[in-house]
Amino acid sequence: MKLGLINSAWVQANQPTVFGLQKTKELGFDTVDIFIDPLDADVKERRLIKDECDRLDLPIVSICCVAVGLVDFNPSVQRFHVDRVKRYLDLVYEYEA
Repeated sequence: MKLGLINSAWVQANQPTVFGLQKTKELGFDTVDIFIDPLDADVKERRLIKDECDRLDLPIVSICCVAVGLVDFNPSVQRFHVDRVKRYLDLVYEYEA
């Protein structure tokens, strides 16, 4: 069994992403779950996370996605969230999660 931590634990503590990933590894966690919105994160931030996790040998096992609009009654809201979820899946592929 492997023990993992979600990176938002550090974000909520107002700590930078790299600091949080380093502390996650330092504390003995084996994996990390990434909470990031692909619509808000630029390429540089996405690469920073992947590169630092690779450097630390801290595998990304999941990407946390909130898309409650998938069940909205408004078709345009549904379409937006379907497109958003596709962006999450692209990020999962990019992170090899």
